[in-house]
Amino acid sequence: MPEEGYLVGYAALIQAYGLHVPLPDVLSVISHKHRQYRNIEWQIFTPRHKPEDSLIGHLTFALKYEGIELYLLKELFTILDANDLAALMAEEPNG
Repeated sequence: MPEEGYLVGYAALIQAYGLHVPLPDVLSVISHKHRQYRNIEWQIFTPRHKPEDSLIGHLTFALKYEGIELYLLKELFTILDANDLAALMAEEPNG
């Protein structure tokens, strides 16, 4: 990471679920500092962007700020329990 902070979005999901997928071109970090910038490999966000530390929090962040990584999503959904996915969709029917 370019500076101290928390992995978020796809990077957090890859780490949390042990996904064996190619890394996205750009990964995201929530910095302890209040500055936002981007370099070739990283997007740095301010603490106010920090999502809830959950599947839905990181997934929402990823789709909003990092775009769609179809292969990563496919691999994630294959290891998640179908009942858990249904419960998530019921919580966020319009999300």
